Amino acid sequence: SGAEVRLLEPDGSIPIGHGEIDLVWCSETLEHVPDVAHALLEFRRVLKPGGRVLITVPYHPPIGIVRFDRHMDPLGQHVRFFTRRSLRRALEEAGFTNIRTRRIGRMLVARAIRP
Repeated sequence: SGAEVRLLEPDGSIPIGHGEIDLVWCSETLEHVPDVAHALLEFRRVLKPGGRVLITVPYHPPIGIVRFDRHMDPLGQHVRFFTRRSLRRALEEAGFTNIRTRRIGRMLVARAIRP
């Protein structure tokens, strides 16, 4: 079986039934989503028990005055900025387990399992 791309409904829901997917891959997108909690709950909803989520978001180094404008542009496209801790916490609150987060270059990568 191959991969499929699905667009979200206007209300932010994923047009897939409960527990139908083995893997949700959300790459360089979550930082643009106004309601991250809803998105993560949707990921969990469509995943089969034991299904996995893989998320990547940009890594932003600790903010100093010199870097603030470059990383936190109020006119930019990013709605959220994540740290390893905040990404882990969001996944925990959405009910995921076996959460692993790490930095790879200019990305944060999180993997987790739907129990």
